[in-house]
Amino acid sequence: MTTIRNPFDYPDIRTHLCRFLAWNSMVACSQVSKEWNRMFSEQIWRKIDLKDQQKFKELDSDTVAKNGHLIRSIASIRKRSDLDLFRDPSITKLENLSLQLKTKSGFVNLLSEILQRNIDTLTSLELSGNSSRDIPDSFDVADALFPAGSTTTLKLNKLKLAHLTITQDALSTVLSRCPDLKDLDIRKCVVTTKTEGEPYKHEGVTRLFASVEQVFDPDNGKEVTPLLAQFPNLTFWETWSSKNNLDNPTPATIQAKIREYCPKLKEMYVDDSASSITHELLADGSENLSSICFQYKTIDASVVLGILTNRATLKTLRTYAPTDDGWSYHADTVPESRERFTEGWMVHLVMSSPQLTVLDFPEHEVRMNRIEHFPWACKDLKELRVRFHGLNTQGLIMATIKRWARGVQSRRYGLPASEERTESEPAKVETATVEVPAAVEAPVAVEAPVAVEVPVTIEVPAGNVAVEQMAANMPADGQVEQGEQGEQVAQAEQEGQGAQVEQGAQGEQPEQGEQPQQATEEDGRDGAADNENSEVEVSDDDHPLVHKVADHLLQFEKLTTVWLGYKVWTV
Repeated sequence: MTTIRNPFDYPDIRTHLCRFLAWNSMVACSQVSKEWNRMFSEQIWRKIDLKDQQKFKELDSDTVAKNGHLIRSIASIRKRSDLDLFRDPSITKLENLSLQLKTKSGFVNLLSEILQRNIDTLTSLELSGNSSRDIPDSFDVADALFPAGSTTTLKLNKLKLAHLTITQDALSTVLSRCPDLKDLDIRKCVVTTKTEGEPYKHEGVTRLFASVEQVFDPDNGKEVTPLLAQFPNLTFWETWSSKNNLDNPTPATIQAKIREYCPKLKEMYVDDSASSITHELLADGSENLSSICFQYKTIDASVVLGILTNRATLKTLRTYAPTDDGWSYHADTVPESRERFTEGWMVHLVMSSPQLTVLDFPEHEVRMNRIEHFPWACKDLKELRVRFHGLNTQGLIMATIKRWARGVQSRRYGLPASEERTESEPAKVETATVEVPAAVEAPVAVEAPVAVEVPVTIEVPAGNVAVEQMAANMPADGQVEQGEQGEQVAQAEQEGQGAQVEQGAQGEQPEQGEQPQQATEEDGRDGAADNENSEVEVSDDDHPLVHKVADHLLQFEKLTTVWLGYKVWTV
């Protein structure tokens, strides 16, 4: 007879569940039994953040000594008394350390002692000065990390320095003593160019977080070798500028220096900059980018043009997530639509990028009738995070996800596309609500579709010279991939995907509570009128827009991860 065990009896399950418990809840669980105490103690002590765990400061030294070997991460150390909490010699397996530096010798000496004890395990270090001061603290980071006479090296792969003034010599010393370093973040630091020799070239650093001014003009006008020269294998650069236009250096200078010093640079993130800066960096300051990210609030025609200059090589296009309180891809409510771009139709031009696999535009709202005018040629799309106009409730979004998932499973397992599952029939859908890391693409294994040429017509409002030039340079025929038989889109939808929602000259079918939209492209905008007195009641599953969006998603055979406004879904 098979014995059914409690899932909590399995250590792996308990360890996984710990990831979703608050600190206080884990403390309560640790009091259930000795076994639970051992297992939950590992999670309770694993990460200590003094900002969120104020009670840790009340613990006696014996308790810290007993559990110090479990600590892997320490954050929010802001004063000497905070650092004293971790001076116990049992703390020897730190992986992450974040603290605010103090200039007093006692603080520096204790920090060096802690670093030396954890030299074999520490991989991430964040050091910051006083953020409330206008002029960053001047601090010799090299002396703090490597005392005089010391020959040790750190195994760091991530180093973040903030609100500090450091010399290029000190930075070179730190780089030379961290041979495993991959990520360097020096935002809000002042790097002076006092140097006694050639700057150290670090072959391992591939990701840099630094402003245009920090990289090219650290001494306000003095001509110096740009910081890029120290990172010949750089592939990723997150940057920004406080200026309105790039004059020193010019975009041409930036592009030339990238070619000279960092020919492998293919990913550029532009944060907190004016639209003009974003355009100049994307269009003229770089070339052949495979990954782009920017602030959606800065989007305009010039930014779209800058993106399109990288159309042939672009694989990932993102905007930074909204900073509103409580906003999350996994929020339990559907966020209010916030479309700000009056020329939203232009975003569809971006979808002509043939290699695009990831589109992450959580603040953009797609209108289905515009897809008719600007067909999406990115048939290798794997991840999509956008809103669709009209899918503004949890019910409509979930109905769309379910219909799309059924279509994917039908294709994956060779079931007839028209076969509908009953409520009682067990589904083979592998959907789950998961957090997808920003830089990771979901793996997918499907047969490569056959490319079929379908004419693409792009209508451009008269008078928009920049966009007319874009359209003129685009091929007359786009590459649209279909199944092995090579049917046209409409024919495939009619024969393989069941009933198709009719769409007339007025654009998409009116959603519940709306009158039909006038699909005019005047000034690049759609017109829509609400009708609160609609007498027709349509269920979410049968809503015409649900069918349209789901069928549109099914055109992308490699698409596995979707966010439409309510949680992230992976099939």
